[in-house]
Amino acid sequence: IISIRNPIDKAHSSYFSYKFMNLDKQSFAEKIDLFEKQCDSKEFFIFNFIEDGLFSKHIKRYQKHFPLENIKIIFFEDYIKNTHEHIKSLLNFLELSDDIEFTSKPKNSYRIPRNKIANSLLQNKKFRDISTKLIPTNYRDRMGEKFFVKQSSKPSMLPDERKRLKKIFQSEYEDLKKLLNVDPPWKDFQ
Repeated sequence: IISIRNPIDKAHSSYFSYKFMNLDKQSFAEKIDLFEKQCDSKEFFIFNFIEDGLFSKHIKRYQKHFPLENIKIIFFEDYIKNTHEHIKSLLNFLELSDDIEFTSKPKNSYRIPRNKIANSLLQNKKFRDISTKLIPTNYRDRMGEKFFVKQSSKPSMLPDERKRLKKIFQSEYEDLKKLLNVDPPWKDFQ
């Protein structure tokens, strides 16, 4: 199962996720510069959000090893618009019963520290490492939501950054259209 998202929006979200968990002070534009250079030089870095948005080469790799009927590709944007329908489609793909009670609560996935103390603790690698080892994930998640982080609106992307990323990902969009024989539902490229 492969979920793909508008690589421009994915890059922006990835930047803030990475920034939340690390002490990196580089701006989004500076990260675009850095990651574009890494891609051009064929360097691989796990947190390179430009590389992460180059879906077609990864999909082609899967297609070499798995028959097409064993690969399910969904667009994140379509999933968000009709989650229930896509969950049923995924269950059918997995040959599982789609007779489910489904309730979902809309959730803003962008979070910020609740206060300065929470910010200090969350940026403390030793604190994060110890809590990861000692506290089970489900308790850590609940504690984090209650005491350390709060939902917030994600800062908007600057028009120049969006334009630049569109230029970077334009050929990827065209490759995906050909590979999947469908137009990805990404307004930036239509």
